[in-house]
Amino acid sequence: MTAFELLEVAFMLREEAQRHFEYWLTISFAFIAATFIGRRLLTPQVSLAIGTLYLLTVALLITRYALSGRGADRYMALAIEQGAEPVGGSDVVSALRLAVFLLGTMLALWFLYTNTRREEA
Repeated sequence: MTAFELLEVAFMLREEAQRHFEYWLTISFAFIAATFIGRRLLTPQVSLAIGTLYLLTVALLITRYALSGRGADRYMALAIEQGAEPVGGSDVVSALRLAVFLLGTMLALWFLYTNTRREEA
């Protein structure tokens, strides 16, 4: 592959990583809205089931995000070996996105469990 083609693949993989982040953002806001709207129906068992599904989905998205990023870095390195100019900034963006992934997920789960209906005695 030429340096241009390698760069093209690298940028496509970076775009794929961005789509994983955007998908996470969408489902997280939907998760928070559904939790708020349905808070009267949320028993501890239902909250545990919903929280587990959400957490598994986030784990899948973070894994796919990391794999896309790793692939993009690999193709970028190959392009640079062939003489392409390095394109920087991806490390900072990746670290910030990962922080948003993790903090946002924790806050969404906190919101779920603080809105879970307590058992009435």
